[in-house]
Amino acid sequence: MNTHRSLVYGSAVLLGVVWSCLAFPQEHFNPAGAGPSEHTRALQQALRESLPFEDRRDFEESRRGFLAEPDSRRITGSSGNVVWDMGSYDFLLAGEDFDSIHPSLQRQVLLNMNYGLYEVVPDFVYQVRGFEILPATAH
Repeated sequence: MNTHRSLVYGSAVLLGVVWSCLAFPQEHFNPAGAGPSEHTRALQQALRESLPFEDRRDFEESRRGFLAEPDSRRITGSSGNVVWDMGSYDFLLAGEDFDSIHPSLQRQVLLNMNYGLYEVVPDFVYQVRGFEILPATAH
């Protein structure tokens, strides 16, 4: 999977997740919720064993052009409320496989954890990654 396609796909997935959370507010990882079934666990494990996850080129490519990370991993609104917190996703970096997440999607999330300032075209195009937020809508 090339990096551009990975970033586009990952951004689309992230937007879908953010939209669904805004449209249907819910507690994240509610302990009263049901975990994945044994069937789902078996399918996820079979996918982990069959997909080419040993190929790490996407991770190398996603770091290409990295210049700097910001001083803060948190974005706050004008009233001081937190509107984005990269640190809230650190649990995904622990190396744990989650049976409730498709292995390819979990890999995509890890690729999207690279945040900061990147040089895309030398001395011409720069990109800030990892702070994708949707604007608030008027109510």
